[in-house]
Amino acid sequence: MSDSELTVENETAADPVVVDDDGTSVPGNVRALPGWAQSMIRDLRRENANRRAELKRVRDEAARIDAERESDRMAITQAAEERGRLIPRAERADQLEGYVSESVAKRVAALPDALRSLVPAYDDPLKTLAWLETNAPILSAPRVPSLDAGARGNSNGARISVGEREMAAKLGVTPEQYASAKKR
Repeated sequence: MSDSELTVENETAADPVVVDDDGTSVPGNVRALPGWAQSMIRDLRRENANRRAELKRVRDEAARIDAERESDRMAITQAAEERGRLIPRAERADQLEGYVSESVAKRVAALPDALRSLVPAYDDPLKTLAWLETNAPILSAPRVPSLDAGARGNSNGARISVGEREMAAKLGVTPEQYASAKKR
């Protein structure tokens, strides 16, 4: 490099060059500035514009996220309210399912041994109950008629005479107790 170039470089780097006012030094008139200053201003404006665009994008993204969060909060609140309404119903459904299961088990246990194997093993007790209801006429044992000529009526009470009833009353026992003692 020559001495004249070093001098020019040192002048531009260290001391600002004073430009004679040719009537164009109006505030905001960038064209009156040297090229390196104009280039720096353009770069700064570009950088500023990029930062403003990035800031706007970040603010828009933050607003969108806030809106999503509010929407999520509303959905969570609604889900919590619905859960509060459904828990008692679920507990009641569990109770009813337990009752139906017990009822079905008792009905199957009451069947004669030969007929229990006919009951299908459904995974749902309601299906088993429906099957039992549908097939109840087939599964119920027929009533055998009583062939005892002396038996009348369907009373299972103690069969004692009027005199024996009076005697039981005098002794302070029930007719059933008197009849069972009489059989011994």
